[in-house]
Amino acid sequence: MKAWGAHRKFHWVTRLDGGGAGLALDGLIGDPIYRLHPIRLLCATLTRIENALRALRLDGYIGGCLLFGILALLGVGEISGAVLYMEQVYSGLSWVFHLYILY
Repeated sequence: MKAWGAHRKFHWVTRLDGGGAGLALDGLIGDPIYRLHPIRLLCATLTRIENALRALRLDGYIGGCLLFGILALLGVGEISGAVLYMEQVYSGLSWVFHLYILY
C-alpha cells in the first residue's frame, strides 16, 4: 500500500511559477478590490476570532497567543492542505490557486 501522495511527484516548479506570477501581478497592478481577496478574507477571519476571544475575556497575553496559533493553523494548515489536495487532483489547479492566493 502506497502512502498518500507517494504515487505522484509534486511539481514544485509549477507552484513557484504560479506564486511568482501572482507576486508579479500584485507588484504591477496592485491589489484588486473585491470581497474574496485573500487578504480581505484573512482580515475578516482575524476580526471574527479576535471578537470571539474578547467575548470570552481572553484579550490579554493568552488571547494573543491563541489568536496567533489559530491564525497560523488556519492560514498555513488550510492553504497547505488545499494545495496538496489540488496537486493530487490536477497540478494546474494548484498553479491557479497559488496565483489567486498571492495576487
